[in-house]
Amino acid sequence: MRSAVLLMRDQEELTRIRIQWNCDGANLLISVRDDGPGLLDSGRPAVGLLTARATALGGHLSIEAVETWGSEIDVRIPLDPPDTSDTVMRMWDLAPRETEVLRLLVAGRRNRQIASELGISENTVKFHTSQVYRKLGVTSRAAAAALAADAGLGFTDSRPTHITPRP
Repeated sequence: MRSAVLLMRDQEELTRIRIQWNCDGANLLISVRDDGPGLLDSGRPAVGLLTARATALGGHLSIEAVETWGSEIDVRIPLDPPDTSDTVMRMWDLAPRETEVLRLLVAGRRNRQIASELGISENTVKFHTSQVYRKLGVTSRAAAAALAADAGLGFTDSRPTHITPRP
């Protein structure tokens, strides 16, 4: 929204900008209106960047400009981000079992817990985690989890994590 406001602010004869946020239950709806000359068009490079940002989030951006009345930018972004996990997994060339291990690493599971949930031995978990580290180019589970989270994998785990307090 900051970029949209700055784009509008660059226009001559602008006195007001109104930003409205709303939600229809599935999407975040944002409207930015100005009272400028109404010459804002989708051909500007800055508008292309805004459109690309909305599209990357699975959303849509539209611009309506009426000469002497002002311009309006409407953005619709889904509340649930798009699932990019398949694309990223192919990019990293992870096997299905490695993907499962990475998902559990991101969820904060220890090797013993991963082995139990997947029905494999701890040594097999160690093998898979070393393969994941190699393919992701990292040296620790924290780095692997951070990289997976940054990639927007959206791994979620609704199962409760039981933490045993240390004496």
